[in-house]
Amino acid sequence: MTKMLASVTGPEEAVIALSAEADIIDLKNPAAGALGAVDPGTIRDTIKAVSGRRPVSAVCGDLPMQPDLVRRTAEEIAATGASYVKVGFFPSPNAAECATALAQLAQRTKIIGVL
Repeated sequence: MTKMLASVTGPEEAVIALSAEADIIDLKNPAAGALGAVDPGTIRDTIKAVSGRRPVSAVCGDLPMQPDLVRRTAEEIAATGASYVKVGFFPSPNAAECATALAQLAQRTKIIGVL
């Protein structure tokens, strides 16, 4: 089965993606990098605009591989109500520690690791 993920920057683009029958609304800010994050307010506004019609994913941003920072940021994104939290993993001796730091959050939130 093929599905369409539409990357959007906020609620206005999400509404357009919904009209195009996107299966997943994916929030990110490409101006801030490949995994550029939008602010939590924009995530909440987009979730409200989508109104449960599709799952909404949001990326944490291009973060340094610091376990506490990765965990805190992922928790902040999860608190917005996003269906999926996307976390970038970059080459680092701390990458495994970052994954371990997300273990508790992963018990209640769907996390997508981006490599």
